[in-house]
Amino acid sequence: MGLPDGLAAILLGRWFKLPVVVKVHGSDLNVFSERDSVRRVLSRKLPRADRLLAVSRALAAKAHELGVAADRIAFLPNGVDRPFFALAIEPRPDANWTCPTDACSSSWAGLKPARACWICCRLREHRASFA
Repeated sequence: MGLPDGLAAILLGRWFKLPVVVKVHGSDLNVFSERDSVRRVLSRKLPRADRLLAVSRALAAKAHELGVAADRIAFLPNGVDRPFFALAIEPRPDANWTCPTDACSSSWAGLKPARACWICCRLREHRASFA
């Protein structure tokens, strides 16, 4: 983590004479660096990391902009084991599907209610198959 963990790791690494690798995920550089005081600290301390791992190319560019040498930056996206996390459900409800009224009481941000209900029903069926 760039903030505050990564900065603490850099300081401790210098103290104990150990190499330090910092991984940045997004808000640590994209949001917090917009504040002048934080940007100054990041631009002084991040270049002292032995390596910086960025989960996107845009973050790698932002780290370089903050003074980290390009040869110390590596692009390492977050990974997901798709076969492990895949559900054996069809991707969309068919045209005749209707949502049962007692199926799901929660709402999922960004999804239309019928789609959220359909996913909830499929997940219940999937979970029941493991019982």
